[in-house]
Parts: sequence; C-alpha cells; structure tokens
Amino acid sequence: MEKFALIMFPDSGASIINRHKIFNRFPKQFIKVCTCIKGATRMDAVLDRNSQIELGYIYNIPTLHYVNEGFIFDDRQRQIKLLIKELSKLEIKLVSAPFIADIFEEEDIERLHFNDIHVLDLNFFHILTMYMAGMELLKILKRQLPYMNVGIWRGDTQIGELWVSILAPYFNNMTIGGFDRYRLDSLSHRTLKETGLSCEVTNEVERCIKGKDLIILTEAIEVPIREDILSLFSYPINVGDLKNMSGKFMFCSGIVDPCCRPVTDMVLNTWERLALNHTLFYMLNGSCRQFIDLAEWNYENIKKFLNTACYLHSFSVKKLVSSFGTMTYDRFRMLYFNNTTRSKKVG
Repeated sequence: MEKFALIMFPDSGASIINRHKIFNRFPKQFIKVCTCIKGATRMDAVLDRNSQIELGYIYNIPTLHYVNEGFIFDDRQRQIKLLIKELSKLEIKLVSAPFIADIFEEEDIERLHFNDIHVLDLNFFHILTMYMAGMELLKILKRQLPYMNVGIWRGDTQIGELWVSILAPYFNNMTIGGFDRYRLDSLSHRTLKETGLSCEVTNEVERCIKGKDLIILTEAIEVPIREDILSLFSYPINVGDLKNMSGKFMFCSGIVDPCCRPVTDMVLNTWERLALNHTLFYMLNGSCRQFIDLAEWNYENIKKFLNTACYLHSFSVKKLVSSFGTMTYDRFRMLYFNNTTRSKKVG
C-alpha cells in the first residue's frame, strides 16, 4: 500500500531533542549540527487501529523554524535533497504538511515531482470544509438570519460567487465587495433575479465588512476585524494569516473524521491533526483523489465532490478550526448566544 509522509508543524527540531534524552547532555550547538547533518527525521508511524497497518510516517525537519508568524527554512537545498533521499528509500510517493505552501518553494516542488513525489496542497480541503461548516452554522443561526448583515469580500472570484449563491436565499441584507465592478454588478443582478435579494456592491473593503454580523473573506485583508464578529476565512490560508485570526469566532477550516482510525504515539497539534485527517481522506478514496487533482474550485465541482465523497464515505465536518484550536458546533452555539445582544434580535 502506498504510504505518505506528513511534515510536522515547525519546532526547530525541539521534538527530536525531546525524543532522544541523550541530547540533553550535549551543548546546543553540537545538537544543532548533528540534527542538521541528518536532515528530516522520522518521528512516528501512523497506524490503522484495526489492522495495525502502517499508513504513513511523521517527519520533523530540524532546520525549519516558526518565527514571527512565518516559516524560515535554513539550509533549504540540502535539506530538500536529504528529504527526497529519505522518502525515495521508503518508496513514499506523497508528502503533506500544515501550510505546505509556506514550506516549499516552486523549485522545491518541482524537485519533488521530478523524483515522483507528489506534494498535496490541503487548501482544497480547508475551503471545502469551510463551506460545509457554513451550512451547519446556517442551521444553528436559523432564527437569527433575517436580522443579520452579511459582507462577502471578493465576490468577484469563483469562491466568492459560491458563497453569494449559498447565502443569498437566507439573508435580507448582503454587501458584495471586490475590484471587478462589472463582475460584481452582474453577480448582484443575477442574485436579485434568482432570489429577490438586492445586494449592495462596493470596491472598498472597509465598507464591505463594517457593521456586519457575518463576514466571508475569500482573500486576505489588512483591515482589522472586530474579534466578536463571526468571520469565515475561505481562501488558501498561509501561516502568516494566523495573526489576523485573533477572535474566537474567526474560522479558517472545518475538520472531518478520517476514513479510518489512525493511531500515533505522538500528540499532534490542531494543524497537524487537520493535515493528517485530510491526507488520509485523499489517500484512501481513489475517485475523490482523482477529482481533487483535476477539478477547479467552483460551485458545481464542489457539489459534485460532496456527492461523490458522501456516497463513498460519511464525509461530514464535526468541528470548526480557528487559531485557538477546534470548536464543536455545540460549543459555538453556547458561546455565540451567550451574548444577550444577539438573542434580543430574535423575534
């Protein structure tokens, strides 16, 4: 069975040192040299609980650091070479990681592909599960929807149009923002014709999100968002975006139950578990895998994918993901409606 490699969230090799207690007896500089010489280190195996079959491995790259809301990759070329050597030795054909686009450059990906190693971009899953989580949130907020103001920034994109088509039937007040005025006006006209909702159109991000109860972003923005506003980040997230997700109702992904019951000795953080679950789903569903590799991110393709995924596997989003960790729908309901100003809006 084909195996995968999951690269841990960068910790500058701290996990390697903690794993081998003997390193505590040596100077830090000596440890740094040793770990850099070895390169990517296998930290754990991912097993299927029932069959005990190895599904893949978890790796730590000691020269990969998380500093000031970003990644720094020391000795990049040599470390990529050592990683390829390690993966090729074990005949691993798939590599994934939290925020993998921030780890590998295009040149690195080309080198991996040249050695028959596929790099899995997990952003499709982030956007897909955010869409599915959004549908669950609509159910929770059902009585609130007529009183809520919605702002969708970059409605002039495929994902933006997807969100407009999803949300328009449920709300009475919606603002669509972006830069392509012709596309925005066309979308607004089509929405009015199909749903009867007249949407405000703007080219200013501040106007799009100001005074809103729900904000959908399909692109990163520099304008600060109030921390108590329900905000869904529906675009390819990079690690630098986490600094803008400081509110408890700011979500960037959902998390699905894996297709099997994976077991690891290590305790994985939120982003690593998210990457592991989505990697397993990709690995163990052939038709869905082919679809993800070929499809564009638009409304019709997402609907087709969901139909395929739900037929083959009970594909459902169980939790929401933010920079604070995961949150169940029940927890969201409790926290969101704890604010009495929201409950007063309900007629």
